[in-house]
Amino acid sequence: MNWIELFNRLFEIINGKDEVYYSGPRFLSTLREINPGFPDYSQLIEKRKNDNKSTSRKDYFYDALMEFDENKRIQIIKKILSEVETYVPEKCQEL
Repeated sequence: MNWIELFNRLFEIINGKDEVYYSGPRFLSTLREINPGFPDYSQLIEKRKNDNKSTSRKDYFYDALMEFDENKRIQIIKKILSEVETYVPEKCQEL
């Protein structure tokens, strides 16, 4: 599976407006549903700053997603798509 392409297509969807927009806290909350021990938004941003890593949404969304094994990544993506498919069904179907 080409995770870079898949992520870029997902990010295009969740970087949209209104109901499909995923803020950092919303995205990380979804990840924390899979792993409650995963850092929350404040913790993750602080750690990335301390490690001199980018704090742009796209960068840390990708890095955070890649910390999960493939099965959990698929689970996360399906959860996100289920939340936004009403608003952008054609884009969700493509993924």
